[in-house]
Amino acid sequence: QQSMRLLCALNAAIIAFLAEIAFFPKILFGPMVDVDYFITETFLGAISEAQGLFDRGLSTIISHLWQPVFAACLIAACWRGSDRKKPQLLTLAALLATGFVMVAGQGRWTYYLQPVAIVAIAPLFPAWVVRLKLMRRVERPFRPYAFLFAVTVAASLAGAVLSATPQKTAHDRQACQSQMRYIVQTGQLQKKLGDMQDALYVPPEIGGDVIFFTPYKIIAGNYHREGEGLRALDEIARDETPEATRQRLEARGVGALFFCPKTQNEKSWLRRVRESNHPDWLAPLGRLKYLPQAEPKPLLFIVRK
Repeated sequence: QQSMRLLCALNAAIIAFLAEIAFFPKILFGPMVDVDYFITETFLGAISEAQGLFDRGLSTIISHLWQPVFAACLIAACWRGSDRKKPQLLTLAALLATGFVMVAGQGRWTYYLQPVAIVAIAPLFPAWVVRLKLMRRVERPFRPYAFLFAVTVAASLAGAVLSATPQKTAHDRQACQSQMRYIVQTGQLQKKLGDMQDALYVPPEIGGDVIFFTPYKIIAGNYHREGEGLRALDEIARDETPEATRQRLEARGVGALFFCPKTQNEKSWLRRVRESNHPDWLAPLGRLKYLPQAEPKPLLFIVRK
């Protein structure tokens, strides 16, 4: 009777799987089958979470790895103990190794690695604090926590000291985004653009703010399913002539541009745009209120038909 139940369950699973393939054949090609090629070839590679851990800054590497490395050392130190604990230690070691491989491939998988490290440290570390006579001036129950807090601070300081100085371009981009979000969230776009029905050209990082705080449409936001729109934004950002950009804006139904010239691609003509220096088909809308910081400041232009 048990064998018959297993056979029926297996047949039901096979039928359900075949039915799913019949109705959704693309399931065999994975979740990215309908994604624009720009996403897989360009967009994902530029996202820090999708990059390998060792492709990022030293401070990020230290912050992601010091806990797992510490947990691995504790597991190795406890291995010579009772054989009764070895299955649990082996399980923790296997989970740490698997998580490390995943994080090395894509940094975003760290949320699988850190909990395992914490689970390993919690039961193994207190005994070693007593054995090594660490933090003897701290009351015994608090010694592990005080030591871990000290190590956390030390790791953060080490990462900050050893990391390279942030590039000025990255700093300018963050400052520009702060200025743009301030302008969007204080309602200045609505005062300038009124009831515009066309789309607004903005960097993808600001697209979500525009959608949430204003009634305007955008070409694309910072979301991987908007592949065609993100490809259009990338092409506009790389255009070297105003004519090429104007054709793309007309194709996407764009009625206004909101961007920081200083953060544009070095070869892009948008980098050289100013309120006093722009093509005839752009009309500046000045007198925006900015945050106290001086630069860079975003500009707002209407696209003349």
